[in-house]
Amino acid sequence: MAYLVPGIIHYRKVQAISKTKGHPIIPLVVRRIRIACLSWVLLALGSFIFHASQTAWGELVDELGMMSVSCSMCYALRGRHPVTAGISGLVFYFIFFGVVFASMMIYIMCGYHPFFASVFIITSLVSVILLKTMPHSNVEFTQRIHKGVVHAITGYCIWHIDQVCVSRKWSVGHTAYEWELQYWSHPIWHLLTASAGQSFLGALTLCHLYSFKDRETDEKFPLKRE
Repeated sequence: MAYLVPGIIHYRKVQAISKTKGHPIIPLVVRRIRIACLSWVLLALGSFIFHASQTAWGELVDELGMMSVSCSMCYALRGRHPVTAGISGLVFYFIFFGVVFASMMIYIMCGYHPFFASVFIITSLVSVILLKTMPHSNVEFTQRIHKGVVHAITGYCIWHIDQVCVSRKWSVGHTAYEWELQYWSHPIWHLLTASAGQSFLGALTLCHLYSFKDRETDEKFPLKRE
């Protein structure tokens, strides 16, 4: 449910913006943001399947949902950054998606989860770095990014605590989940990462909306001519 919230909320927001008469945001951008929003819905379904089934194939569905989030968020930034604009953007995405595809094939064959976790973190960082280095500034935009980063890092640290609990190495003389607080480590991880998603999707939408108010930025990265 936590992952459904940011996806649905921002999908509805983008829908409302796209139907506003005279609004400069173009249909191509709307489609990209919609895909990013729907990827969070896919992540919610994948996470539900994995936690309900506790199977290897369920875990893979969950992980594919995670990769869809990081990849769609990155692709939604097409044309809004010097790296993602024009010919350089085509080269960037060719390399980005090529590496992601090759990495997922390697992971499926070897099944080594730390490798997948590393790929997911790196691809997610790419989107965050692109957002952070956008060629325009806005207080709300910056605040959303900072909030998302803090919640994502905190959630990831708590996830590691959860993994320690599961491995029964929490502390000497204590077994896994002996303390009540340990039961909440995994749910808190999901809630914090969902909150991070809410912030990043908000920043993603704002970076497109505010960019149209910046004439110099628009001339440098002309989305309307895409």
